[in-house]
Amino acid sequence: MTTRISIIAAVTRDGGLGHKGNLLYRISDDMKHFKAVTMGKPIIMGRKTFESFPKGALPGRRNIVVTRNASYNAPGIEIATSLDEAINM
Repeated sequence: MTTRISIIAAVTRDGGLGHKGNLLYRISDDMKHFKAVTMGKPIIMGRKTFESFPKGALPGRRNIVVTRNASYNAPGIEIATSLDEAINM
């Protein structure tokens, strides 16, 4: 069985993804696209990305947070201590 992984990101020409915990761009159509593509599917993110979400875990998706802190906990998320572990989940 092959696992298909998609990456969705808005990236600047110099490789920037965010600044001080915020998105670089807030484009309504991009947010709607992200929601449509990820709804009902697992999403994997780092702890800092998760903590930047103002309302916590994204509804309608399995939220997997990668962190070295195995005791990290927040409502609506599952923890993985490595990217490999998150993908295997």
